[in-house]
Amino acid sequence: MRTGNDRNQNPGTKKVELNPMGEEDILMSDIIGQEHSKKEAIKFMKMIENRELVNFYGLTIPNMAFFGPPGTGKTLMAQAMAHQCLDRLEDTLFISLNLQSFATCFINETSNNFDNYMKNIEKEIESDSPFRNFVIFMDEYDSIGRQRGMDMHGEDDKLVNAINSYMDGERRIENVSYIVASNFEDMIDNAQKSRFGIHCKFDLFETAEDKSELFRSHVKRIKRKNKNNLFYKIDYNSIGNKLKGKISGREVRDILNRTMENKLYDMIESSKTIEDDIKITTKDFYNTIEMYLGERKEKRSIGFK
Repeated sequence: MRTGNDRNQNPGTKKVELNPMGEEDILMSDIIGQEHSKKEAIKFMKMIENRELVNFYGLTIPNMAFFGPPGTGKTLMAQAMAHQCLDRLEDTLFISLNLQSFATCFINETSNNFDNYMKNIEKEIESDSPFRNFVIFMDEYDSIGRQRGMDMHGEDDKLVNAINSYMDGERRIENVSYIVASNFEDMIDNAQKSRFGIHCKFDLFETAEDKSELFRSHVKRIKRKNKNNLFYKIDYNSIGNKLKGKISGREVRDILNRTMENKLYDMIESSKTIEDDIKITTKDFYNTIEMYLGERKEKRSIGFK
């Protein structure tokens, strides 16, 4: 079922690639803060793992929505859920769906493309494929789920109607569940919000403890991907206490990447080799954060004590 895009195909037959999630080693423990959302995600996963029991009592697994600023862990949460699902269930697959990939310049074909995609999933469920259940994750849902009247050409509204018919309408597929994420909750039409039984709010990180754990979690993920430990006696508590204001996980990731890039540049400039012992220290983080905040100063009031 994994197919690439064909640029020469006729309108209405556009194929959208199936992008399975869960292959990256993202764990629920990588999600810092967001305790309410984490509890809701765990409840959702429990229902997915016990789908037969849910169906036996005539219930349906509710659709789920993640709302919050960029870099607060919405996509990361979905990846962690997908990884957990991949680890525990052999018949269920998480799919990451880029809604903009359905867009065409032909009237009505955007919604037709989504319809064809869902029919392919239905065929997959009915075939001898090992996957009998799907969870579809749609990021940046505000790009098409905007308040009615904001779409000049009406194509997004038609796509939304098509999605609605599959989520809880006449075309609903029993073995498919949905999760959406949006940075701009206020832009989502109220009728759309009501279709999601579980609402999870994600916030920027404000407490020193969350900031410390955020740095620690990102470093831990880097360690899982690298054989060599580049980090030497990092004082995470000190970093968390010295950062003031609200910060996002994306900004922490940027700070980490810049720190590593600066260290690599120093290594190149000093003609060191791979065999040399290169270590990133707390002081290296301090230097990067001060430079980073100098660039970001006008955008938001993050500070460094």
